[in-house]
Amino acid sequence: MKNKYIAYFLPIAAFFSACSSTKSIPEGDQLFTGVEKIDYVTDNKDSHFASTKEEVDAALATAPNGAIFGSGIRSPFPIGLWVWNEFTGKDDGFSKWMLKSFGSNPVLMSWVNPALRAKVAKLVLQAHGYFRGNVSYEVLKQKNPKEAKIKYDVSPGHLFTIDSLRYEGFPDDADSLLTATATEAKIHDGDAFDVTSLDGERTRISNLFRSNGYFYYQPSYASYLADTVSVPGKALLRFQQAKNIPDMAQRKWFIGKVNIDMRKKYSDKLQDSVSYRNLIIHYNGKKPPVRTGTVLKDMRIMPKNKYNYLNHQESANKLAATGMFSLVDFNFTPRDTTGLSDTLDLHLNLLFDKPYDFYVQGNITGKTNNRVGPGVTVGLTKRNAFRGGELLDINLKGSYEWQTGHKAQGTGSKLNSYEYGIDASLTFPRLIMPWASSVRKRLIEKARRTRYIPQLTTKLKFSSDIIRRSSFFTRHVVSGEWTYEVQTSARSRHQFSPLSFSYDYMRRSSAEFDSVLNANPY
Repeated sequence: MKNKYIAYFLPIAAFFSACSSTKSIPEGDQLFTGVEKIDYVTDNKDSHFASTKEEVDAALATAPNGAIFGSGIRSPFPIGLWVWNEFTGKDDGFSKWMLKSFGSNPVLMSWVNPALRAKVAKLVLQAHGYFRGNVSYEVLKQKNPKEAKIKYDVSPGHLFTIDSLRYEGFPDDADSLLTATATEAKIHDGDAFDVTSLDGERTRISNLFRSNGYFYYQPSYASYLADTVSVPGKALLRFQQAKNIPDMAQRKWFIGKVNIDMRKKYSDKLQDSVSYRNLIIHYNGKKPPVRTGTVLKDMRIMPKNKYNYLNHQESANKLAATGMFSLVDFNFTPRDTTGLSDTLDLHLNLLFDKPYDFYVQGNITGKTNNRVGPGVTVGLTKRNAFRGGELLDINLKGSYEWQTGHKAQGTGSKLNSYEYGIDASLTFPRLIMPWASSVRKRLIEKARRTRYIPQLTTKLKFSSDIIRRSSFFTRHVVSGEWTYEVQTSARSRHQFSPLSFSYDYMRRSSAEFDSVLNANPY
């Protein structure tokens, strides 16, 4: 038997021993085998440098052939590279199959291009305020002349900081907005010069203007000028509005007519409508698929109001969060094309999602007390259950288990256990409480600061279960709860249940179970 295994092993060992990693490397090129540890020549180890270092490392990183989990550490058995070197350039079917199935192209120095990567890393340094930074490299030859490594040296140099920031060239109204929101600026005196912060401030100002009626304003309509000579080691910034920007971007816009289309299918032609002055809702049927108040309460964009970007985003997010719609599309159109009007007409397209979801879930449970058995849950979900954006979820569940081992008496148990029940929950896309309006007002004020639209829900849940344990008892459990949920950020969610109850009723108990309870009253 041992000789048989040796006979199989020897040809494989002979094949791999004859393989070469550089046999077919083109002349004038080398196989890249990794990057030596990058040497950073600096004493600065603060958080800004740490984040910059991560980006520089990413710009210089290149995985060689056989890299383990994408790192710079190579496997001692680069099988894909061996296969490529052995079968590349051959036209027979077996060689092509081997290349396609097991081969991997070599990572060559010409492809790695360390000179280009060093330039990119230098640009990264400059983007983070290291204007005098430098990145150099050295190609390290290996014992095999067809292989090479790369060593990078990074000298960040002095970190330029912000001396001051001035806003210039903006109209009086826009300049007043900048002055009033100066405390919200993303750039402060003494901060490190960083392109990310500059872009953040540019975006903040664009959103600020758009939230105050300047619908057509874009971030590209203003630019930075940096003076790094007047104050050594610091940058004097000027953020100024570009010249010759379109007139439409310099004008405040107001909402005119609002048309809301409610479709169950994208191809539906809407025949019916209801009007409220400058607001028209289009639909099919005797009445709208959802109560108009349900949609309008989430609408922060209304006729005669000044356009507000934050309100626009809040309206879109709240309508999407109801779960009723598969499409929420806001289209704003100038009332006339002459360029003289300051009115935007809104066309809101709402496409309803499928009203029902049906699901089946199954599982098998095994317990340490030698009981095993299957379980199943069958559920039905209805969206917009009562035309108010409610989500109704009903599911039936059941499980069954039996004894697989033996009792202490040595006889197998033929008595099995089971449980079954029903759960029902109704979720409202709003807070249902006496002081809901004041809570929502506070959350909206917070949203203006954090730029996150809170999600508010109220859930009513009820469940009833019958539990039978063989040789012990049969129990009926009824429970319910009234829960408020508020998500104030992407990472923060609050739940509060002012009402929660559970009622257990013992329908049957065996003498054996009663004796256990009497012996252990607590």
